[in-house]
Amino acid sequence: MGSAENAVRAESLRLSGNYSGAIELFSDAISARPDYWWAYAHRAAARAALGNFVGAYDDFKLARPYYKSSNQLSWFLGQKAELFRLWARATLMGGNDAQDEPGHWDKDEDVKDAPPDLGRAGYDIAANQRPAESSSAACAHKAFEQMSCAIRLFSKAHDITDCNPWILAHRGATYTMRYWVGHPHRRFAGGTAEDFKLAQKDFEDACERNSGYGWAYAFHAVLVALYDDAPVDAGKKGAVLHEPGRHDMLERAMTLVGKASINGLDRTLTILRIIMALATYRAGKAAAMGVDPSPGFKTAAEYAWQTLQIDSEEAAARYFVADNVHHVSNPADADARHTIVRARAELRGVRARIIAMEGGLDCMEGKFAEACEKLEFLRRNFDVEAYSLVRRDPAWARVREGKSPGADGELKGLADAHKHYRRLFQF
Repeated sequence: MGSAENAVRAESLRLSGNYSGAIELFSDAISARPDYWWAYAHRAAARAALGNFVGAYDDFKLARPYYKSSNQLSWFLGQKAELFRLWARATLMGGNDAQDEPGHWDKDEDVKDAPPDLGRAGYDIAANQRPAESSSAACAHKAFEQMSCAIRLFSKAHDITDCNPWILAHRGATYTMRYWVGHPHRRFAGGTAEDFKLAQKDFEDACERNSGYGWAYAFHAVLVALYDDAPVDAGKKGAVLHEPGRHDMLERAMTLVGKASINGLDRTLTILRIIMALATYRAGKAAAMGVDPSPGFKTAAEYAWQTLQIDSEEAAARYFVADNVHHVSNPADADARHTIVRARAELRGVRARIIAMEGGLDCMEGKFAEACEKLEFLRRNFDVEAYSLVRRDPAWARVREGKSPGADGELKGLADAHKHYRRLFQF
């Protein structure tokens, strides 16, 4: 089979989500024709989705001269931006174990002349203020730099072709990720109002251009659900201020999930899991404010039941991808190795979330010494969702506050847990 036929088959596999199969065929096409720049770029897109970010970036670099002089530059920039978005997410999930990439993206040629990141100013990120590279805070800074690169490249692609809903939706998803995580100096302290507005506009514009864009509706749902969990501290720079009596937006988020499902989204469980968790956090916030939390908890329970109707094997699926690729590939193959790295990261994240939930159970039982051990584990194993749970879940409320009536021994354990909590979030 010729290189062109291999490339066509590879692209079909890439679009269907079989990234390892696509990479194999793209590589065959490139072996037969070393100057097949189109195949390099599309292999890069497949490698980015698989998790081999350095390999993807190197492929994009090789293909860049060809795309600079072609009418497909917008596609090229959009896919390269998506690489940075996925890379940022992996950096946040991997912490100190995130894939190393010195010199691969900090002086990228396409980013140099890209439009500015309009939401960046609210985070006051300065390159010369980065912490030591060995610290977990350095990973947060690295992820924010990667998100900023993604946003700028998406904007550059949008300036070339302003009718592409995919570019708008994925830029909106990048703003949403940054809004969710919050400031790198103080994790989950809340994103800026500017990021929320920019993300919302991107999703609305994407759905206006393609009313059947389920993925865009789903990410818009996540963004809307996050709004009710935004900070209310008026003195905090970049805080999103809630208007008194503003209607809870979880109902709107679920409406968007419905639109996503109607329009073919096949990952409804992930969205429902996020909204279920945020509904629970919202109910906990109501309780802390002295408002009857029972309606909120009932709503959260309904979301939980809906979530349980779908059988999710996300981490297990990632594991079996690695297992199968490992057995059909050369053990020295970089792409095969990265399926294992990615699966390990997913499973490590699951473990961190389980530890966070076990700590929540410790808190419910007043076992704060055990909760300290869980917080120390999380400090060494950063995971976005696990940290989010500790930061927002009502089960951890006493540890966050650091004061509660109880026996002397319990109070001492609670004080220690509160110190560990503050250390975890760098207060």
